[in-house]
Amino acid sequence: MIMFYISFGCSYINSSASFRIPWGLQMVPAGALLVGCVFIPRSPRWLARKGRWEEAEDVLALLHGGNDKEHPYVKQEMEEIRNMVECEKQNADATVWELFKPPILHRTHIGVSTQIWSQLTGMNVMMYYITVSASSCFGGERVN
Repeated sequence: MIMFYISFGCSYINSSASFRIPWGLQMVPAGALLVGCVFIPRSPRWLARKGRWEEAEDVLALLHGGNDKEHPYVKQEMEEIRNMVECEKQNADATVWELFKPPILHRTHIGVSTQIWSQLTGMNVMMYYITVSASSCFGGERVN
């Protein structure tokens, strides 16, 4: 919503800055996210898949147990992770091509169709051009 209003305000600028400013402003949170990702601890599930169980438990304790490895939630989550990793090891021979076999094909079709039709509704296009239309509705000059 904030970017909508920024784009709406910039639609009154009669130069290429009308789209460059919103694009530039969108880079600020993206840059903050990029820098912040350096400080995020690794996922406990990823660590467990790599066999780094102690580190996985440390991260879970840090995130959910107040650094207490004996916290009930930490114990429960570690047990779920162990079960998940064991299940993945047992099904390691599964491939992407199984998504296109009869038992799963119907679900794959639903997921792909949902994505395709959500794009074909035109919402992305409407949100892109809505500021130009809105500014012309409120008496502003249309920016080309």
